[in-house]
Amino acid sequence: MPTRLDTQGVSRDEAMSSGLVPLTSAIAPVTDFVDDSCAMLAPPEDSEAMTDAVRRLANNPDLFVSMSAAAARRVSSSRSSKFVIGADVALLLDVIKG
Repeated sequence: MPTRLDTQGVSRDEAMSSGLVPLTSAIAPVTDFVDDSCAMLAPPEDSEAMTDAVRRLANNPDLFVSMSAAAARRVSSSRSSKFVIGADVALLLDVIKG
């Protein structure tokens, strides 16, 4: 999911939670949510780097398995419902309380 902004964040995180390794652009919004331990990051607008990343994963099954596990852990440790729902409820309570 190459991107100029973090426009595919939800799709990326859903893919990560299912064990897929995201291949995305190394831009500020994206790197707030992934790093090179759990995602293949390519420079913006660099289709050759994207292609190389796909080859690297395809040719290194152990790398894919390792990054897959890291991706699933990263999402579940920070963006799962047990974290998000509590944060949303707290925010709503702050708003209600004024």
